[in-house]
Amino acid sequence: MKNRSKLKGFTLVELLVVVGLIAILSGGTIAGYTKFSDKQKVVAEAQKLKVNLRKAQAKMLSGVRPSGCKGMLIGYRIEFNSTNYTIGADCQTNGIQYIETISLSSGITLSESFSGGNAITFKPLTQGASENGVITFTNSATGDSAAIQVVTSGDISGP
Repeated sequence: MKNRSKLKGFTLVELLVVVGLIAILSGGTIAGYTKFSDKQKVVAEAQKLKVNLRKAQAKMLSGVRPSGCKGMLIGYRIEFNSTNYTIGADCQTNGIQYIETISLSSGITLSESFSGGNAITFKPLTQGASENGVITFTNSATGDSAAIQVVTSGDISGP
């Protein structure tokens, strides 16, 4: 007979316990990553808006007018609805000349709190923004949210 003390290796039970522990730990990691990914989706949309707000603000400060803008440039206006926002130049003679519409990612909604309606206008030179307000992005599946704040001085803050 062979001496069992000299055999090397793991028993089937030991291997199953290790595989089970790895599966449990992996499941927790995947769930955590999914939650993180959902939150980052909202933050990315807020950061994209922040970049676009600053771009509109910079165009206004430098006096850049679209070719279709007639008369004096009143400001750059950003209009919001729940699934997208539109950037346009507000021209004295022929009204708003829309430049770009940005759609939100699937499952992300937008809400705003501007007292004068669903838009904000960046005014010429150092006059800032038309009003204070907060734009909030929400992931409709998870409830995660991120917000951008705009104040009349023209400061833009958020993620």
